[in-house]
Amino acid sequence: MEPCKVCGADARYILNNGEVVCAAHVNDQTGQPTACKVFSATRAYDREHLGDRVTEWVRANNVEIVDTFVTQSSDNAFHCVTMTLFYRER
Repeated sequence: MEPCKVCGADARYILNNGEVVCAAHVNDQTGQPTACKVFSATRAYDREHLGDRVTEWVRANNVEIVDTFVTQSSDNAFHCVTMTLFYRER
């Protein structure tokens, strides 16, 4: 068995580009997210400042955003905006 290119441990994954990595480093090499964070707001003021909250959180947590989904939902009385961030830690 070939060793992981990152740490030298016994590797079990061969990536599409031929690199060999262990389970601890497979997400680091594939660009896949390791977690997600959900932000939502229903009040007008909070919806207007949702982007500021997201930016502040990203800067404070030093993460790499892999994908983002923005969802808007509403009924007769309420409007909700949700931002879902899929990220990897740096």
